[in-house]
Amino acid sequence: MMSADTESWHHKLASLFHDAVPAHLLQRLQQEAPAIAQCDNFWVSRADLESGSAKTTGEAAISCLLDGVLREKLPNAWAGAEWWVQVYEPGKGLAFHFDKDEHAMKEKQQMIQPALSSVLYLSGDCTQERLGPTAVIDQLFDAEQGRAVPASPEKTVLIFPYMNQYVLFDGRLGHGVLGSSCKQPRMTMLINWWTQKPQDVSRITDEVIQQHSLSNPTTDPVGPSTAPSTADSTANLPSTLQQLDLTSQQSPHSATAPSPELHTHQTNPASPDQTGRQHPQAADAAAQQKPPPNRAAVSGQPPQHLEDPTADSNGRAAGDGKSSAGVMPAVKQKAGRDAKQLPVPCASIVGWDESPVSVDDVFQTFGLTLTGPKAVHAVAIEHSGFELFPLDEENLEANAGNIVTAAAFVPAGMVSDQSDSGSSHSD
Repeated sequence: MMSADTESWHHKLASLFHDAVPAHLLQRLQQEAPAIAQCDNFWVSRADLESGSAKTTGEAAISCLLDGVLREKLPNAWAGAEWWVQVYEPGKGLAFHFDKDEHAMKEKQQMIQPALSSVLYLSGDCTQERLGPTAVIDQLFDAEQGRAVPASPEKTVLIFPYMNQYVLFDGRLGHGVLGSSCKQPRMTMLINWWTQKPQDVSRITDEVIQQHSLSNPTTDPVGPSTAPSTADSTANLPSTLQQLDLTSQQSPHSATAPSPELHTHQTNPASPDQTGRQHPQAADAAAQQKPPPNRAAVSGQPPQHLEDPTADSNGRAAGDGKSSAGVMPAVKQKAGRDAKQLPVPCASIVGWDESPVSVDDVFQTFGLTLTGPKAVHAVAIEHSGFELFPLDEENLEANAGNIVTAAAFVPAGMVSDQSDSGSSHSD
């Protein structure tokens, strides 16, 4: 069942946008990503962004995002943006953590967090394999208690990288990156929006620009012979930024429905450590399970598929030369904005059998696919009673070919007693 309830929990965790920056800026960022990834974090002030005096392609992209997405979302007293680039080795993930002023934490043990955190995806498609998703969880750091709350997150949004998509979420929320079996590098530009400038972060200098041969967006335009073959390759900021609306799709389990067999081992995994490495026994149970029966058939309701209304018969989205973005027709248009809000499924596994279940299994159960013309890019999952545990590289390699997303939901009752700090996911 699909819903367009804008007050639902998943709307408060993350927003996702298509075609976030112009194609010529995206191409430059892709070319320069390996060089920028070697640098420290940079700062660009509100005044510099609003004056249009971008020194690099990165700053130009941030200006576009400000005008196309952020204007109505930032607090009135916002000060600027901190940005950096990451290029991950194939399959690699990142432990759950909280964004913060790193210098203030190190020197004064102060937890100062950005107003908003965001990710611009520079790589990723849905033709064959998907890169590891960003996972945003319903967990905040409580300064008075000195720990993350709740101790066990119950809601997660998974956002799978797709080139030129942009995800925006509350800067206080915990998040990380799950590993995957994809053999392609994962390139992202991270942008945190602040109400006060973080300590020990400065604007990129001319020396750094020259050292890494970074382009100036005003003096080094991309020529038509090298520009991407997209419909808006020479355009300015796209007139329509398509916002993905995280809309509910309930679990096919009902109170009276029989519990399907999950074919997993009932183990008692150990506690996760602070690096995000997770229970080996839980990993084995999730990885070794057989494909489950179609839970959707239990309730007599076939799963709904999400299709891109701009895709052709081969599942290729119009104008982008790539496979479908996996979206449904727009359900509403926000007043006064060009952003087009689109639905993305929200699944609930609350009440499922008390056995480990892989993320892949959850997708299979709800008839959701990550590749091809019906691919989805983000899924919100309600998992009260289960904890999300990333699988480590060893388990991923041991189960190569059987795992797409290296993570599993493990029943909270199977997890041994652990301290508040051990379950905080913070770094």
